Amino acid sequence: MSQSELARVLRDAGHPFHQQTVQRVEIGDRPVRLQEAFAIADALGSTPEQMVRSVRENTAEQAIREAHEAHGNLLEAMERYQWTRETLAVEMSALPKHETRNGHIAGAESWLRVAVEDVAREWRMNRTAAQIRDDALYGDLGVAVDDDRWAQMLLDSDRPHDINEAELRHLQASDGKHQATS
Repeated sequence: MSQSELARVLRDAGHPFHQQTVQRVEIGDRPVRLQEAFAIADALGSTPEQMVRSVRENTAEQAIREAHEAHGNLLEAMERYQWTRETLAVEMSALPKHETRNGHIAGAESWLRVAVEDVAREWRMNRTAAQIRDDALYGDLGVAVDDDRWAQMLLDSDRPHDINEAELRHLQASDGKHQATS
């Protein structure tokens, strides 16, 4: 059904719709009243529930497509990173030893030691730090701090989520002092 046909059906049902109104509804520029939603669904041989479910399914399908694409991009980036490290190793091995100890070339050797797994581990640590900070800022840990000193302490432990009550009380007490002097 075209936008013009839908507008005509809705006008016949007592709703002041024109083709442009239908278009604005479709792109989300115009909200739909409840009675209009029922009339639109009826005109399209559907129900408002089915139409909402369809939108949610489309949104979920879009999220699945985006996740699949991001996964592919990540695999490509990891492969490109590994290939670049291998190329760097070959190029570095072709240089005379005295040249590899000078300037920016010396710094390049450090990249040879950073494997894809190390990058993934660094991402997980950063993600954990952000989650710990967010949990504390939003009260999930019962700590209210405005700096990251406690997050680093938690990350330094083997199991950052296993902070004991004594450490938590110490953080809360020291945070009160920190805030009082700030």
